[in-house]
Order: sequence, then structure tokens, then C-alpha cells
Amino acid sequence: MEMQPDVYHHFNIILNNLRKILTLILICASPKALCEEVQKFKKINSSGLNYYQFITADVDMRSAEFKKYQSVQKIANPQIEFPNMRLTHLALEENGKREFVKTYTLNQFGFRKIAINQKAKQHFIMAGDSHIFGHGCNDDETITSFLAEKFPDYQMVNLGISGSAGNSLLFFLDHYNLKTMISSKLDRGIFIYDFSDYLIERMIGSKNFIRWGWMQPAYEINSKGKLVFIDSFNGLWATKFFKFINLIDPNNYFIANLPKITDDHLKLIARIFVEMKKKYLSQTNIANHFYIQLNPFFLEEDNKMIVQKLIVKFKAEGLELLSPGRNKLMAEHIYLRDRHLTPEGHRFYANLITDELKHSKDRLK
Repeated sequence: MEMQPDVYHHFNIILNNLRKILTLILICASPKALCEEVQKFKKINSSGLNYYQFITADVDMRSAEFKKYQSVQKIANPQIEFPNMRLTHLALEENGKREFVKTYTLNQFGFRKIAINQKAKQHFIMAGDSHIFGHGCNDDETITSFLAEKFPDYQMVNLGISGSAGNSLLFFLDHYNLKTMISSKLDRGIFIYDFSDYLIERMIGSKNFIRWGWMQPAYEINSKGKLVFIDSFNGLWATKFFKFINLIDPNNYFIANLPKITDDHLKLIARIFVEMKKKYLSQTNIANHFYIQLNPFFLEEDNKMIVQKLIVKFKAEGLELLSPGRNKLMAEHIYLRDRHLTPEGHRFYANLITDELKHSKDRLK
């Protein structure tokens, strides 16, 4: 007699729960078993990171330059990692075979350096995380380099911060004025923040995110309804609790990701982007355009409901949205092994954005 699908599903749930209970008993009974579980977690979670390394001519020189730059600025900004650096990114597959070798040239702020366009009349800012920065792409293979070809009258600016979210960029704008990056002659332009659903976790400091993103800035809406910076996530009691949970349950056997996303979290995220918009307009020109772009490559079906709720919050705050190419996605070959976009993926995405912007001429005024 065959087992019915529902019965089979519930049977698997029971088996998984029994396995979790047995694992917990084993860990509690044996410190060695706990160490083995932690090592297993580190191996699994580092698999996407340890297959590449950054290579520079002199690592000590890089560190010294970084410390010197920080002391001159007198601001402990964790977002600026490698100012005025040229990095080589060597990516290796798990078997040691080379996947790619790419070069990143960074400006004095640690962002991707882009050549000055002498013919530019306005600016075009693309902001986001490593997908905008151009992880796995040479300087001439990033989305901003391809957009520069599409918009020859604009000076492109890449504000992609790897491993970050909107809170990190707001923190940067709180300390550094865009006027230091953009000529006063190019004060008119547009700003696009590339938003993926996983950034929600990064902006609230989830249990899974703080495994590696604990130095990111944390914001809250205080009792007076004002958005304020409070600390890095590492300074919050919730992070200390999450670190403890991650230690005793490194593989998420017993406790799923925390916290559960609430309406207050979505309000906080929307307010962060409102403040980012205010900073951008005040530092450039009040008549400029600010958009949140929904990245079609990284909007998972499982998160569809929560993203829809967030979109409602965005619109209620008067934030304009772009949704480029939701029905025009390409095949798997546009992704690297770690799910970042290939240079071909960046070119394809730039084409989608171009179509979206030129669909309405008002967006480019």
C-alpha cells in the first residue's frame, strides 16, 4: 500500500523532529559533539566565501593605508574597506579549479571607480549591494559600465557596498556628502537603489545575517517617531542572543531564522529609504528623481507576500518604484556559482533598466 502525499509529508516532519531531538541530546551530552557541529556549520557556511581570496601587491601596505585614511577622516566608518585600491579577485571552485580572475578599482570612498565623462550633463547613481558593486566583474563589466554606454549624457556613480543594505548606505550619507563625489555642475540627475528581498533581513539584523554582518549599522524609530542610528548590530542585546543561539544550533535544526518579520520592521525599512531620499535630494538637487528598483533576479516566491506588504509601505511614504523586466528573465548562465550575476547578466540587467526608464520620459527629466 502506497503512502499518501499528506501522510508522507507529515511522516517526514516527524522524522526530522526526532533527528533534531537526538542531535540536541548528543550535543548536551558531549562537548566534543558540539564542537563537531560548529565545525560542520563553519565548513558549510564558508563554502561560498573560502573559494576566493583578495590578492594585492602588499597586504600590509593596504592595511596601513586604510588605517591612515580612517585617522585622517576621524570617523570610524566600517563601510569604507579599501579606499584608493586596486584589488584582484581570484575565485576558485571547490576542487581548486580557477573560476575567474577579476580586477576591482576603487575610489577614495571605497566604491567602484568610474571614469569621468567629460560630456556628462547630469548624474546617474546606482546604489545597492555586491550585485551593483559588480562582484565577479571587471571594471568594464559592471552594470554601471553598461549603463554608461546607454546614457552617454550622464556621469555614472556606483554606490554598491558588498554585503550591505539600505541602512549601510544611509549611514554613509550621514557622514559623507555626495557633493564631494559629484560636481556641482552635475547636481541634476537620478538615484536608483537596487532592492532584493533578502535585504529585509540585513536591514533588521536577523539571526542568520549577523553570522557575518554584525558590524552593519542599526537604526530604530524612537518614541518621538524619529529615525535614529543606535549602534552597529553587534552592540545590540538581540545580536548577542542570536550569536548564542547560532553557537548551540549552528545548522538551524531547532530554531529558524529570527526575528519574525513584523509590520514595525517594514515601517523601519521604509523610513530608512525615506531618509536616504531626503539625504540625496538635499545633497544634490531637490528636483531630482529617487527610485527603489525591485531586482527581478532576487525576488523569491516564498517572500512574495512580505515584499508586497513592504511595497505598500514604500508607496505610503511616497517612494517611487521601478520593476524592470519581471517577465523577461534569462536562463541560469547569467549567474556565477555563488549566484552573483555574470558580466552577461549585468549587461542584460542594464538593458532591462534602460527599457524601464525610457518607457517614461518623465523619469529622465
